[in-house]
Amino acid sequence: MHCTGELDTRVRLLIQRQFSAPSAIELLFEEVTTFHLQPSPRNYDSIIFGATMLLDGDTFYWADLGGWSPAASERDHATWIAAKKVSWRDASDWMGPDLRYGTHA
Repeated sequence: MHCTGELDTRVRLLIQRQFSAPSAIELLFEEVTTFHLQPSPRNYDSIIFGATMLLDGDTFYWADLGGWSPAASERDHATWIAAKKVSWRDASDWMGPDLRYGTHA
């Protein structure tokens, strides 16, 4: 077994909305240092009404809560990702009931 010592962790996140231009985007986080998942409570939907994307030093942060901060004491009340790199692309052609896994063809 060999570990390179490099951060080779990635998270892909597909966000859809009920509006056009674009109606979906895919976010790709690379060199992920933290992924904190906070599931919705039972009998609640998983709609994201606000989100945060920020750069702090050399780390990008995304959270499913508007006004979120990595320094806040309540930071773990949201789902959030910390990564060294982030990119995005229009994924509007992915709209519909199909589940999407893997690379975009």
